[in-house]
Amino acid sequence: ATWAHVPATVPESLALARELKRRGFRFVGPTTLYALMQACGLVDDHLAGCPAPPAVEAARRAAGLGYS
Repeated sequence: ATWAHVPATVPESLALARELKRRGFRFVGPTTLYALMQACGLVDDHLAGCPAPPAVEAARRAAGLGYS
């Protein structure tokens, strides 16, 4: 996998951008919202073979942070 395989948007970020604009928000495009989704942990775009996910998962478990 390469960075070319990582999308800039997903259908969910497109839909959220449309809805927020409909409700009067400005400057909220699908790319910005996808970045927000990444920052909040809603999506994980680590490439296959990236050493970060196991370390992050171990730290998350050690801190008692789990996904419900």
